[in-house]
Amino acid sequence: MWTLLIILGYLITDSTLTDPCVNHTVLDQPWRSIDCDVTVGSGQEKCDDNLAQGWYRFKSSGGWKIPDTVVPDFHCSTRATGWLQGSHPSVGNGEVTRTVCFNKAGNRCHWTQEIKIINCSSYFVYELKPPPDCEAVYCTVTDSALTDPCVNHTVLDQPWRSSDCDVTGCSGQEKCDDNLAQGWYRFKSSGGWKIPETAVPDFHCSTHVTGWLNGSHPSVGQGEVTRTVCLSWGRKHCDKVHEIKIKNCSSYFVYELKSLFYCAAYCTDPETVATEEPEEQTTRESTRGSSSTPAVSGTSDTKYKRINVKITSMTDLDDETAKRIVVERMKHMFQDQCPHTKLELDPEDVQCSASEPVEV
Repeated sequence: MWTLLIILGYLITDSTLTDPCVNHTVLDQPWRSIDCDVTVGSGQEKCDDNLAQGWYRFKSSGGWKIPDTVVPDFHCSTRATGWLQGSHPSVGNGEVTRTVCFNKAGNRCHWTQEIKIINCSSYFVYELKPPPDCEAVYCTVTDSALTDPCVNHTVLDQPWRSSDCDVTGCSGQEKCDDNLAQGWYRFKSSGGWKIPETAVPDFHCSTHVTGWLNGSHPSVGQGEVTRTVCLSWGRKHCDKVHEIKIKNCSSYFVYELKSLFYCAAYCTDPETVATEEPEEQTTRESTRGSSSTPAVSGTSDTKYKRINVKITSMTDLDDETAKRIVVERMKHMFQDQCPHTKLELDPEDVQCSASEPVEV
């Protein structure tokens, strides 16, 4: 175990500074969008002939990645439009080589250019070179996966939301969702994985006024739906109502939640812990302080211990990047040593804390 930790620390320290997912140039240029014609969007024709070779990330309202279907010429604020002949890689594919075609005068591949691509989990980075000629540009397109709430959401690991909890028994204090920021959330704790579909009495879920779903959860095929949350207070099981959105992500649900009236909280159904995600049922020691992980299914005696990993970098790293590095390095190492076993580790399972800068 100690050898594993030492090797892991070495790999992270050695590769962080050269990881294109960390070190790249952001191109915030909406005019690259496939929706722009040759001048609308930029006011003038654009060219990438002066683009320096290097790693880039597209990040603008015009798109987040190079389209993998043919783009008509005279779009993307240029004459010859660059599109990807092939698919983007998965995270597990690592760094791959692909061909960009430049569509000009009806020839879909009038020019070609080889590039490299890496899937950085929530975005792509590309090693780009200048096109073979002027009047050519790498185009961009929006990616629905980047705005998919099944991908981008906040995990609420809060066991105190369980409908089995009274007003203070699980948390030591009354809880309220009156300051909850509007956004997409996923419930993931030993207190439950989804909002209950039956009325919850007041003075439960660590709060006074309890929120429950007045209706059913959607199937995967129904996509994003609108449902009503009822707030129980006194003898009224639906004293107040609140509309939310829900999406079935196959193995879990995500909810677009808003702050609630008064001191109320969204409840979770503890009975869903053992049924919603059976693949995650195991004995596990939490690394999140007082927060708990799913209940034990009773079939596994595997123990998961906390592992401390130190990342050394000459540049500032945000939490998202640091977590991604840890997860990717752990998976690569695990795959090398146990090629027939899959490591189940997500960025949300990693905790980050900054340390004092080291003089070099």
